[in-house]
Amino acid sequence: MMKRKLEILIGVLIFLVFVTLIFTGKIDLHSGDWQKIRCEAKETAIEEEISGIIIKSFRDKENHIIKTVEFESRGKLKKSLIFDLEVSGIHSELAVGDSIFKPKGQLNLFLIRDGISRELMLDFDCDQP
Repeated sequence: MMKRKLEILIGVLIFLVFVTLIFTGKIDLHSGDWQKIRCEAKETAIEEEISGIIIKSFRDKENHIIKTVEFESRGKLKKSLIFDLEVSGIHSELAVGDSIFKPKGQLNLFLIRDGISRELMLDFDCDQP
């Protein structure tokens, strides 16, 4: 009886560790598909121009928990989703009031906070040119 409970407990722990590794991205069950998706996201990001002041940086629960940044640009509210598959963690560094600029045709993102400018590189873990 006690041996059976121990087996069940170990099985549950292994399952929880496996699920945690999948959700944290440590285990990728569809690496080929994800590679293609990340490369497409990279191409989309290259084509997007961003220039403005961050109004909101969040995970959009109504849109599959996508990393979203809302910013004001020339008096208009705009939204960018390019940070969702970006792997370096830039999205978590963005804060309300930051100025951001990403020129079209590049993956460089310039972040200005408290008068200090930083250049960050968007990374989509895509080996394709």
